[in-house]
Amino acid sequence: MQSKFDAGYKSPYLATKDAMGDVTMAIISCTCVFMAVFIPVTFMGGTSGVFYTQFGITMATAVGISMISALTLCPALCAIMMRPSDGTKSAKSINGRVRAAYNASFNAVLGKYKKGVMFFIRHRWMVWASLIAAIALLVYLMSTTKTGLVPQEDQGVIMVNVSISPGSTLDETTKVMDKLEDILRDTPEIEHYARVAGYGLISGQGTSYGTIIVRLKDWSERKGKDHSSDAVVARLNGQFYGIKEAQIFSFQPAMIPGYGMGNSLELNLQDKTGGDMETFYQSVMQFLGALNQRPEVAMAYTAYAINFPQVSVEVDAAKCKRAGISPGAVLDALGSYCGGAYISNYNQFGKVYRVMMQASPEYRLDEQSLDNMFVRNGTEMAPVSQFVTLKKVLGPETTNRFNLYSSISANVNPAEGYSSGEVQKVIEEVAEQTLPTGYGYEYGGMAREEASSGGAQTIFIYAICIFLIYLIL
Repeated sequence: MQSKFDAGYKSPYLATKDAMGDVTMAIISCTCVFMAVFIPVTFMGGTSGVFYTQFGITMATAVGISMISALTLCPALCAIMMRPSDGTKSAKSINGRVRAAYNASFNAVLGKYKKGVMFFIRHRWMVWASLIAAIALLVYLMSTTKTGLVPQEDQGVIMVNVSISPGSTLDETTKVMDKLEDILRDTPEIEHYARVAGYGLISGQGTSYGTIIVRLKDWSERKGKDHSSDAVVARLNGQFYGIKEAQIFSFQPAMIPGYGMGNSLELNLQDKTGGDMETFYQSVMQFLGALNQRPEVAMAYTAYAINFPQVSVEVDAAKCKRAGISPGAVLDALGSYCGGAYISNYNQFGKVYRVMMQASPEYRLDEQSLDNMFVRNGTEMAPVSQFVTLKKVLGPETTNRFNLYSSISANVNPAEGYSSGEVQKVIEEVAEQTLPTGYGYEYGGMAREEASSGGAQTIFIYAICIFLIYLIL
């Protein structure tokens, strides 16, 4: 508008109208270019797409509102507030000096810009060389930059998972957790904690598992890297390593609730051959051992074990057939005596109560108790011990499947200074070197989202942005 005044316009309205006619298309095209960059980002899928969608919509909306303001409010304010110079003010006045300084600076920058443009027009090979170098640098940075779905932050909470020898009693688990309490009391960054015996956050439910949830002091009371949650976790894991009768490790909660239990990478090792679980377990332990040798990995571990004391029940089908009893009836009776069975409901005092049948604990302690457990044989009752044989064995407490394959879950913690994306590359390398044919792995939790996002999808979105900008310009 000032340039119109300099050209001789006296009416602010006409100056504003003609000035807007000169810059309207430039404003619209620049806005479309900005929106073309951010709008395609909103089409990214997965969890990362949720974050980028919010960012893209916010930026595109802000740029659009800015365009509306530039086309409506700003011209109106210019027409109201700006007036052409009446020529009475001298060049030495404040207004004249500011204007002279601005014009001198603008003309100097404009002159250098023209010289630069003419230089590159005469040396076009430098433009193409710079473009190729920029593309090569972009590809290099995309392949080497550390990646991660969500960076880990100090949330002020630490979780501890405890696993002692399989088959241990709850009393033995409590004794181990008493030792852990002594360590936690001597840690100055801890404000308070709560413990649970009989359940592990990663291990699951069982008498040989335990959990401790630790609340750290406020961030203002533990300043410095030596008192951060990462430093406390590393220090506690070092102290927990001295307790040999249990596998104990601490970790921080996941940044996104619902995506896994902790901040580690969740792995589901799969046996796609349907082979023996013991062989599969040994291969998994070799794989985790190889991961622990890599500097990018702080700790790779699994709570899975195949040496839990168990009792194998074998039913003699021939004896059952001679007695006219089905093996299923024998197992149902044994399950009802030892594990309990639902019978019925009854109403009393306005409430519904469930009736459960189960033998008293003192009558189901050993193998001789089977002599006092009976199954109906026609009009008579036959002891269960006539049809079953008990054998003590060792095996896994639970058997899991992932994508229909037998699986063993594991967790991998990145070492300090390494991102989760770098650890995923290490896992891929070690898996190719150590896992036998027919064995594989799938990620879980946030690691699965990170592995499925980025890559070809990011390149495709980037290409769409460039294509839209080209069409607009």
